[in-house]
Amino acid sequence: MALDNIQLNKVLTQIIMDSLRKGVYPKAESVSYKLASWLKTHVPGLPLFKFRPLPRRALSSSRDYNEAFNDINDDLDTLFTAVRSGFNSIAHNFTFLLSLRRYLTGKVQVVEDLLMRRSQGDNVFYDTFNDFSKVDLRSTTALVDLNSGAVVLDNAESDSVRVNLLNCNAVFEVTTPYTTHQALRPLINAFDDNANTAWLEAVEAGPDGAGGSLVVDLGFETSINKVSINLFGQGQVQLKLEISVDGQTWQQIGTTWAAFTYTWDFSLAQARYIRLSFYKNTPDVSNTYYFGAQNIAVYKKGYLEKGELISRPFKISDGIVNTIELTTEAEVPGMTSIDYYVALSMPITTHEAQYFEGPTLEVIQAENADIYGYYDLAPGGKVVWLNNGFIEARFNSPATTIYIQFNASDHNDGDADVYIDDVFYGTFPTRQWGNNYIRISNLMEKAHTVRLKTRGNGDLHVDFFAATPETGELIWEKIDKQLELGNIKTRECQFTACEPYQSPAGLQLYRLQPAIPGLITNPQLMRGLSRCTRSRAYFEAPADYIPTIEDWRALKSTTDYISPGSLFATPRLPNAFDSSKLDNFYCFRFYVDCVQPVNKHVFFNSFKGITYSLYINSQLVSTVNGEFYATLKQGLNEIVVLVYNSTNSSQGLTWNWNLSYEKFQAEAGPMELVDYFALAYATPPGNNNRYAIVGTNEKYIVLNYRAEPSDLKLVYSVPQTPIEYLRFKAVLAREPGSGGITPKLNSYTLKIS
Repeated sequence: MALDNIQLNKVLTQIIMDSLRKGVYPKAESVSYKLASWLKTHVPGLPLFKFRPLPRRALSSSRDYNEAFNDINDDLDTLFTAVRSGFNSIAHNFTFLLSLRRYLTGKVQVVEDLLMRRSQGDNVFYDTFNDFSKVDLRSTTALVDLNSGAVVLDNAESDSVRVNLLNCNAVFEVTTPYTTHQALRPLINAFDDNANTAWLEAVEAGPDGAGGSLVVDLGFETSINKVSINLFGQGQVQLKLEISVDGQTWQQIGTTWAAFTYTWDFSLAQARYIRLSFYKNTPDVSNTYYFGAQNIAVYKKGYLEKGELISRPFKISDGIVNTIELTTEAEVPGMTSIDYYVALSMPITTHEAQYFEGPTLEVIQAENADIYGYYDLAPGGKVVWLNNGFIEARFNSPATTIYIQFNASDHNDGDADVYIDDVFYGTFPTRQWGNNYIRISNLMEKAHTVRLKTRGNGDLHVDFFAATPETGELIWEKIDKQLELGNIKTRECQFTACEPYQSPAGLQLYRLQPAIPGLITNPQLMRGLSRCTRSRAYFEAPADYIPTIEDWRALKSTTDYISPGSLFATPRLPNAFDSSKLDNFYCFRFYVDCVQPVNKHVFFNSFKGITYSLYINSQLVSTVNGEFYATLKQGLNEIVVLVYNSTNSSQGLTWNWNLSYEKFQAEAGPMELVDYFALAYATPPGNNNRYAIVGTNEKYIVLNYRAEPSDLKLVYSVPQTPIEYLRFKAVLAREPGSGGITPKLNSYTLKIS
């Protein structure tokens, strides 16, 4: 609000209040006249205070003096009101903008979630906690804070115990020499938890400061982790808290300056004695220092030490889980931790209906159903009586187990056909003189409809229907960053023959045999099994040139596949990019698969005019007189042999390594999987590294462009037991005595492969 408006409001208020004090209701004319009189001598928005010059040798006027001070007071009050109004306006706008920012952040997060879902595929599950849609609120015990978008431990204190200090023994002593002290108010007032009483001590000392200590004997040893004090007196005081078990050895908790209240939170510790030290460096009045407290409290405070976040079940699209990768954004301070778990559930396979003699008692209180059908009630109306009809129980709440109990009766002698959700579960006899029941379990969790029909060969006395959500315990697997599961198995198909397959676009494709069964995942087509790649190019170099991988990478080359052997032939063939030149630079590449690390002794025998170099796993291997030791790691090892032929000979390089005993392939990585359209219509010329899988749910065929001259192998996964749902759990914890420190989980992402 502007200064002028504030001044005018105050003047109008004063005019009205003056009239009311005189017992007269102000009239508009009177208020207008007085306001106009004020405006003749004042300008709204300018200070009321004006300098009043005093003539020389004139007497000062107390009235002018008081008016001047009143004007100054009104001006300061007006200025304060204007500043406060401005700050309130800023605060209101800030609150509005903050709310708008949170709203927009939430909308942006929704968009980011949609983009992540679109880019990552179906089997990526995540939560950024902008709503409760992915949180199982019935099972979650941690606090999901939507304002901050995080999961934390609630800081509400739990299991807190306050130590009773009314019967404690407390003594105050001064610690500054040459001082005296006097209790102006009794020390017991500091422990009575009464806001109207206080302890106050006056210490007489010099101007350089004074101090004292209050030692409290609890009377027994106990565990504490919080001490609070409400100070009473004047000015700032330095406080130091110490605790002890025997009153001799003291453990310092902390030192601070305070004027009103202060609280120490610390790790849980054993204590019987508490010592509070006070110090002031300037006196409060003359040479007197005041030390006092309105209330002193000691606690063994307990916070919620553990909380769990449990997600709703995530549906897995293809039922195959080999690896679960976890990515989280979290803050974990000292003395806190977050552990992560996942639980997998198999598809529900309904158990066959089970028949039991004798009554079932545990489900009598289960949810009753709405009953429909063609039936009669037995005398008393408590039992349904069927002879030639049916009865339907339609439940309204989800359940996984259904019970049907027959009543003991001498007329209960018919057969019952049982249907659940229109699925027939069998025909069951009833018993005359004893209760008996049927149980169908492990049903899909939903609201079921149970239908019971008679065959007309006797009576049925149905006691009750019941449905219960009997679910088994989830088995949680701990996960750090990645969890490997063994619920899938890998199959391999080797293709040694193929047949032509004409695409609609006229492109020559090849159908690889044999056909593949349905329900496969993670397909990878590998090329060059039991073969190696030979690439060639033209390179100008002297006869003694030693080839390097850097020179090779700078050349344009052509590649084919050759059978394994001990000879690296180097025929002088025309260069594919310049027919006037003959290729003389060769790169032989293959991958050896080792079950465990091995060392091999190998030697080369080269023809005249042939130079070479050897790389194993991208590292140059030194050879001495054609001999070298090859260190191969576990798994695939890349071996590259570079050969330079400076002669016209088609010979090359031989070695003593018999590759027929090794499991190796020409290429380490799989070919590119594309859809049928991309393979049949849009395959770039010369690209023979593409394949497609087409077919129905029962049978697939694999198509490849330019399958020769290499053998191929398709590696794919099939589920042993398909996984239907995935659940995520985060356990947030803090150690005892950590106070209100909490870990914070901001988001998580689970990627299934």
